[in-house]
Amino acid sequence: MNAVRESQTHKSRRHDMKAIERSISALKSAQYILKDLENIPVEILPLPLTTEGEPLFEPCFFEPYREPFQDPDPKENYPSYGVIEDWELSPMDWARDVYSYLDRYIADVTLNDTKLFFGQHSPKDLPTRTGPLWEYETCRDYRFAWRDTAGCSVPDGPQYKCMMLDDVDTDDACITRGELLCICRLMIKSLSVCAYVDHMIAPIMLLSFLGPRHARILLAHYDGKKLIIRKSELFDCRKKNIPAFRVLLRWWCSSAAGDTVSA
Repeated sequence: MNAVRESQTHKSRRHDMKAIERSISALKSAQYILKDLENIPVEILPLPLTTEGEPLFEPCFFEPYREPFQDPDPKENYPSYGVIEDWELSPMDWARDVYSYLDRYIADVTLNDTKLFFGQHSPKDLPTRTGPLWEYETCRDYRFAWRDTAGCSVPDGPQYKCMMLDDVDTDDACITRGELLCICRLMIKSLSVCAYVDHMIAPIMLLSFLGPRHARILLAHYDGKKLIIRKSELFDCRKKNIPAFRVLLRWWCSSAAGDTVSA
């Protein structure tokens, strides 16, 4: 970051996010309830949606795609969920089925709808010195395994969208270490991009795929005092859940909203 051009407010927010990231990294657990985070400036809020994916709250920095689009190809294979004889699959293995199916669905829809063209890519084109978008650590007391899978920047703004896999079975009461660290590191990366030096807020949208074959949407931004994260309820994808995939696609194709400069 060019210190000459960077305002004190921008610099402070970037350093604040680094401090939050370090605090979360020091917690040695794969997932947390709200009480676990009470000494860290993080606020977890619900992300209520209709069955069609319309927000039941006022979105701050992302607006879901609202035009009609096709359903997934009915011939597209979706592996069955359940016990596989002589083979033990991890939560991430099951989560990968959900991600892979959505990835193919996105490719089909964007191929047939020119209004939805965007550059999906690996988030690794963001500054690498600000921390990896993955973690693998295992010992007697804990095991951490998560990684990013795809990224999508929003034109002319600091908003960033990312998909990730997390090797943990979770529920609606918890948020995972991988989700928190992925959000923090993406935000730090965006705040470290010179092109966004005039933007005080670097909003993040995360599609998280985790066990047991579930997915959810998270929206995050730092308001200068705390990291605010909205978290949807889990989408159960143990069976092919077309309504859930439509909602996930609608938000993945979301557009930028809100004021990120003068906030």
